[in-house]
Amino acid sequence: ISCPVGFYSNSVSVLNQTVKQCASCVLPCLTCNSATYCLSCTANLKLLGSVCQSSCPDQYYDSNGICFACSYPCNTCNITGCITCANSSLYLQRQ
Repeated sequence: ISCPVGFYSNSVSVLNQTVKQCASCVLPCLTCNSATYCLSCTANLKLLGSVCQSSCPDQYYDSNGICFACSYPCNTCNITGCITCANSSLYLQRQ
């Protein structure tokens, strides 16, 4: 069964038969694969794992609404690399 945006395919048992139906994602999920597992978020929210939140936490950066982990030892980063380091590590910028 193909479901529209905001819904996911769900199997339910009716009179000892399995029936597929479209069930609604829980806001703020825009798309999901179960009631509580988001695949994308509504406008201005960021996806971290399967959860939508207002921003990416430290040690993560936002790329097109998805939070990606910084590489160690970065505390803050962007898609190109470290901005600040964790635990007083010395950051040497390539010239």
